[in-house]
Amino acid sequence: MKMPPQNRTLITPPEGWEPESWYQVEVSFNRNNPVHRALLFTGFLHDGQPGNYHYLTSSGWEELSKLDELHYLSPLKQLGRLTKADYEEDGALERLRTLLEKLLPYAEAAVASELFGGGCGPQMEEDLELIREAKELLE
Repeated sequence: MKMPPQNRTLITPPEGWEPESWYQVEVSFNRNNPVHRALLFTGFLHDGQPGNYHYLTSSGWEELSKLDELHYLSPLKQLGRLTKADYEEDGALERLRTLLEKLLPYAEAAVASELFGGGCGPQMEEDLELIREAKELLE
């Protein structure tokens, strides 16, 4: 079981955070809480850091979390990014389809406990079903 550093540590990716992007991250809420994996949506950046509309989620969590609640954060990899085309009518559905195709394997792995190293809660199962339903609607 990996434990976080004693001091609060929020690590930024070497290339910096990308706005409106999904990342697989390692997190801990305090120095006595083991490190576990989660998904981070960066939202809009403020001074290069996730600002408004960012959130963290993981299997078994009842609610979404924010960076200010963390003792430790370390990005593992970027999973996908929203772009201007996501907000334009032309190409928005295609981009959404592409993002869902990218996120679906991670959501399935999370539910199968491969991504988060533990059982998943009902919220994660519901999220997975929503991703599957959205993907089917776009096909």
